[in-house]
Amino acid sequence: MASLLGAVCHDLDHPGVSQPFLIATSNHLAALYKNFSVLENHHWRSAISCLRESELLHHLSREVRDDVEFQVRSLILATDITRQQEFLTTFK
Repeated sequence: MASLLGAVCHDLDHPGVSQPFLIATSNHLAALYKNFSVLENHHWRSAISCLRESELLHHLSREVRDDVEFQVRSLILATDITRQQEFLTTFK
């Protein structure tokens, strides 16, 4: 379920511009996320906000909900192509 949610939400509320553009223009998202995985941080936080507001996972125990949220976060943050080498090294 977390993988499906991560796939669906990995570009949630995308502003249509790249991370370097957001950083170069001092966009509020770049400042909020301190120029680190700006878009991915925004996507996962938007996803978690939607999940909590919709109460989609409300029927699950708090422990399971926390685990699903953590997995969704990890999956979405892993889509940051600028960190690909870091992830490949960890994977190897």
